[in-house]
Amino acid sequence: MRMLLLRFLILNNELDMKSYCIATFLVLLVFFDNGCINSPRRNAKESEPSVFIYRTGYERGGVKEWRIPLSWVEQMPVWKSEGGNPPISINHAVEVARKWVFLQCGDSNPVLNNINLCSINPDEEKFRYKFYYLVYFGVRPFGNHFTCIVLMDGEVLKPIEIK
Repeated sequence: MRMLLLRFLILNNELDMKSYCIATFLVLLVFFDNGCINSPRRNAKESEPSVFIYRTGYERGGVKEWRIPLSWVEQMPVWKSEGGNPPISINHAVEVARKWVFLQCGDSNPVLNNINLCSINPDEEKFRYKFYYLVYFGVRPFGNHFTCIVLMDGEVLKPIEIK
């Protein structure tokens, strides 16, 4: 990604507005790809034992599934509703999710459809008080929705494409 940015900047010595926008997007992409969102966990091993979180299908085909590695669950903060507010606010979760959606599809202002505060698994003691935000956006130009899961430490859990 850094090489792509470097080549672009070298080839476009004089930046017009379109080139400036593309360069800005590439800089942001490099910034976020270098781990400014979810850096400690972005390279989770697929073979690591995990817990199923959520699955969604799309009208145009394709299924995405979210699984969280057990080692991550152990590090997540415990939250009980009687103890006050969740570790991160809804506003912070939406802000993180918007940045992630922008990086995925380029929509800089996706419309928030709804947001849920979910327990990983309320039926199992070790998962009952481990929560995450499930955030849904309407995105243009797709006329579709985009789902994002934000963990209670402010990191995005990336989906896995299921064919």
